[in-house]
Amino acid sequence: MRVIAQDTADGQPINQGTLREDARGVAIAVSTELETLSVAVRQMADDKANAATALAEKQRAVSELVARIELNRNLAAAREYVRRARRAQQLEKLSRVISSGASKQLTVQSKLASEDLVNKNFETLFVEECARLRAPQVALRFQGRSGQAQRKKAVASYKPSAVLSEGEQKVLALADFLAESRMRGTKAPLIFDDPVTSLDYRRLDEVAARIQNLAETHQVVVLTHNIMFASALIAARQNKKLRTRIYEVRDGGETKGILAADVEPRLDTPADLAKRINVKLQEMLSAEPVVQDALIKETYDLIRAWCEAFVEQELLQNVTQRYRKNIMMTRLSKIDSSRLDDAIAIIEPLFDRACERMTGHSHAVEYMSTKPTVGDVQEDWEKAKAARAAYNAA
Repeated sequence: MRVIAQDTADGQPINQGTLREDARGVAIAVSTELETLSVAVRQMADDKANAATALAEKQRAVSELVARIELNRNLAAAREYVRRARRAQQLEKLSRVISSGASKQLTVQSKLASEDLVNKNFETLFVEECARLRAPQVALRFQGRSGQAQRKKAVASYKPSAVLSEGEQKVLALADFLAESRMRGTKAPLIFDDPVTSLDYRRLDEVAARIQNLAETHQVVVLTHNIMFASALIAARQNKKLRTRIYEVRDGGETKGILAADVEPRLDTPADLAKRINVKLQEMLSAEPVVQDALIKETYDLIRAWCEAFVEQELLQNVTQRYRKNIMMTRLSKIDSSRLDDAIAIIEPLFDRACERMTGHSHAVEYMSTKPTVGDVQEDWEKAKAARAAYNAA
């Protein structure tokens, strides 16, 4: 092969007979050499991978060795930290046990002290309410004092129901309710459902006065069938010149429990009624004729009530009043008899005309076709105002 190469380089002709054989030999030799080189390359790759694995293992070993050296250097501090942590855990557990017991004990003591204070406050208020209502004396027993589930009352060693009348028990229950309401300090409405059932009439005024006192700071609703008690309530309010909103429960056939607002008795003053009359007079000026007729009758209703109020409250100085059982004889001296006749001369015929023309009275046949006019009402009302002004003129 070298000979051929040399001949080629020297420009000599090549012998065709041996060229093929020489080329085959060269190919075989090259193939063998390539195979040897491939094996060597694969071996070198395997050696490289093994070397990398070995290097990684050595590096892990070095890191672990460094960690061991560092741990050995800080081992004493780590052991001390663990010891303190375990001690702290034990102390925390012990603290919870101690704290739980102490807290529970404090809670119990606080509850007992609170109950005792509440009981004392209630007892004070209950005694006050009993005194106001003239309730019988009873002993109170409380949970904080005797371990009972609720407060109880006793007369000597007996239950109230064993020795007290139903009315006396009612008064105690009312005192208990009032004391409880005061202790809570609530401003919510107070509702009494027939609070004087079974009570003797001597206590009606006392209960009415107590409810009137409550009505100065609370909205009070009273349900009752007792007309004497209702009268006592109204009187207690009127004595302080206060109004009472009254509702009557009516039966409307199939519909039950219909409330009619502001029914009699009412506390009407001449001044209040005068305002209502003036409103009616203004309304009828622009009303249709049919509506005017109705307004005229309603106005005469009010004029009649005005006459009554003027007579009882100013002419007779409240000596006797509508819807009241009292006759206040000490006011007789305040009646001015010197001007009484002049007022009566106006009021009496005016009252008669109002009765003839108001809606609440039947009308005589001779008046059926004679209806009062707006002018008639205005004239009668002016006479009434003039009579009152003349009487009250000092």
